[in-house]
Amino acid sequence: MEGLMPLSDPSVSALATELQKAEAYIDGVRDALFLELDGELFSSPALAWLLLCSFLVFFMQAGFAMLEAGCVHPANSKNMLLKNFLDMAISVALFSMVGYGVAFGEGVFVGSDKFF
Repeated sequence: MEGLMPLSDPSVSALATELQKAEAYIDGVRDALFLELDGELFSSPALAWLLLCSFLVFFMQAGFAMLEAGCVHPANSKNMLLKNFLDMAISVALFSMVGYGVAFGEGVFVGSDKFF
């Protein structure tokens, strides 16, 4: 840890000073690991995992669009790409209206608030 030195004088005041330095260091580490959004405390790894999985789903949707565009007749590729785009747009809208409340709302089994 930065700033903490081996004690040459093990007096009570020196120990108290080093303890205050250690507490400040721990508070800094805690602030770096957790993020407060809307009064709720989210851990950074959990938020990063959620964002990573969201990005993977969007890239998976783009991969399916390219696969389907390659498997259909070139005249129908625009229709397939539009269908995939509308699928993504409707899914994002429904998740923001209903899915977020179910996933992150307060409730016994599933969330019952935070809709819309």
